[in-house]
Amino acid sequence: MATPKVVPAGGGRELNIVGDNIWVKLTGEEAGGVYCLVEEASPPQGGPPLHLHHRKDESFYVLEGNYNFRLCAGICEEV
Repeated sequence: MATPKVVPAGGGRELNIVGDNIWVKLTGEEAGGVYCLVEEASPPQGGPPLHLHHRKDESFYVLEGNYNFRLCAGICEEV
């Protein structure tokens, strides 16, 4: 059985990727290769560049502001 892990907001290993602050809460290794969990703070007009995952899924939980997602051929704006 996995050991519970509590990581506060802004806690975890901090990275800066393409101008976004990212805090790694749970690594794929810690989760048995099933998933990883990160917190991200993007500036206005920021966020990751368009990309595609062929072997992975992504999920998002937007806490504040608006975020645009491109899904297949369309664009979905999440508020």
